[in-house]
Amino acid sequence: MRGSRRLVADVMLAKLARWIRLLGISVESAPYVNDERILRYVKRTKSILLTSDKALYRRALKAGAGSLLVQGDSLAAQLKLVFGALGLAPDTNREICTLCNSPLRKISPESATRHRVPKRIVERYNEFYYCRRCKKVYWRGTHMKRVMKVASLLKAHRRH
Repeated sequence: MRGSRRLVADVMLAKLARWIRLLGISVESAPYVNDERILRYVKRTKSILLTSDKALYRRALKAGAGSLLVQGDSLAAQLKLVFGALGLAPDTNREICTLCNSPLRKISPESATRHRVPKRIVERYNEFYYCRRCKKVYWRGTHMKRVMKVASLLKAHRRH
């Protein structure tokens, strides 16, 4: 399962998908909630389905679709499982929209102001990123300390 195949997360793993994107890895949210449609999509796009649904996982394997059963009580355990099983490495220099998985483009602080980012934020940070698809502006705020810590733990886990 290692390699650069597309990843698709089912709706039950929305939080995990958001964190995978924060760690610089592209992962689509399944465009359907119906299991059959998800499986057809995963097969058609030659993707790997991330799911915590055991029945869907078994159906995916039976249908010849790539799938990874994601279990674990904590987000950290799920991240370790996904990154380890798929041979992924965090890329905290890659900016991906946490909502829609689109690449972000860097914008100026002035442009961030035009997109209604609060003045106090524009004064505090100097790098802003914009998603053309969902019109959201991002910046590397205080949450990035946590993201960097998780990335560091995943990199250390990968070396062992």
